[in-house]
Amino acid sequence: MANLALCYALQNNKDKLLSLKETYGTLMAESKHKNIFQFLTTDTTFSGALTSTEFGKIDSFADTLKKVFHEKEKTSSS
Repeated sequence: MANLALCYALQNNKDKLLSLKETYGTLMAESKHKNIFQFLTTDTTFSGALTSTEFGKIDSFADTLKKVFHEKEKTSSS
């Protein structure tokens, strides 16, 4: 589901993201991929950060993404 959420986010398909969150949110909350799923399906500036000239938004997006993947590394190496 996290991969599908990423695809929808990259397409800026907010309707599909909302539907995905409503349908699978509870299930994904117990998954090892919960952080990335929550990040992608939460109303963030995800799509805006990719095209924005506001460097603060880009930095914030990058920091959040780093945290998500850092958590994934921790769970993978355990």
